[in-house]
Parts: sequence; structure tokens; C-alpha cells
Amino acid sequence: MRLAASVLLLVALGVKSAADPAAALKLPKDLENYRAWQAASKEPFPVPYDLWIQCVHPSREQEAKAARMHGPHNQLQIQVFTNPAVAGAFYSSSLGPFPEGSIVVKEKSILGGKAPVAIAAMIKGARGSSPASGDWKFVYVSSEGPTVATAACQDCHRTAPADFLFRSYRSGLPR
Repeated sequence: MRLAASVLLLVALGVKSAADPAAALKLPKDLENYRAWQAASKEPFPVPYDLWIQCVHPSREQEAKAARMHGPHNQLQIQVFTNPAVAGAFYSSSLGPFPEGSIVVKEKSILGGKAPVAIAAMIKGARGSSPASGDWKFVYVSSEGPTVATAACQDCHRTAPADFLFRSYRSGLPR
């Protein structure tokens, strides 16, 4: 019931179906064409709400627990995109630091939907521009518009193994 209510709330926020995600979300200029970038997986990955809100790929244990709790009713999905500045390093075993101008976008949508409900993005700034966040700026965009993410994003991503990036969504790599 809680999952269904969450999905209904997301739909009620005014998400419109559109071929172009920029039509549904007010994206900052540097994120407008993210769907043309390299996708970390061939298809969006279905997840229940409690895993959808995380920025890291769910572990196999979390997936199994969600399947037991929700059965086939995972109504949300995610897909990660990387811009050309970061793609080479993101899909390698490099631990970074990743180059200035790197952008990683995590698109969040309703299963089967064409338009995203929200996106979370990380944008790598100039060296020394934000030492507390590894020079990354965290941006969250919903139907209400873009917001700069809070310290909670930095605190979580600080634990990532490679320059604030978890990279567990890369195709063909073990999770």
C-alpha cells in the first residue's frame, strides 16, 4: 500500500509523458541532452521505492529482499547516463580523480514510463572548487525544478571507492 501511494504521489506531482525528458523536467542547460550520452545499462533497472531513492545500485541481497516484500510489483526504475568527459574513466577500473566537466546522471522513472520523474546528477567542477565534495556538485531535478543537493549526498558519496562515484551500475561488471 505504501509503495502504491508513493507511486501515485509521484504521478500527482505533474509528471507528463514526453519523448524528450526536458519537456517534463526543467533541466539545467548542461543536463538537457543527457539521454544522448552513454547509458550504463541497456535498459532501465526496476526497483522498489525504498531502493529507488538510493544512489547506489542495490546489492543482490537487497534485490532478493525487495522481491520477497514486493513480488513483481517493483513500479519504479532507474538508468544511469555518463557524458563524454567521464565515460572513458567511468567504465574502466580507474579510481579517479575524474576529469573536470564529468557529469553522471541517474534518471528515475515509473516502470514503463517514457518520461523521468526526476534525475539526480553529479557535475565535476574545477580542482579545488569544492574540496569537501571532491569538487562534485550534486543536483536533483524534479517536476518542481532543479535544486542543489544537500550535505547528505556528499556524506554518502564520500564513502564511494572512486572519487565519490560508486559506479555499480556499469553494464557487465559484477556488483
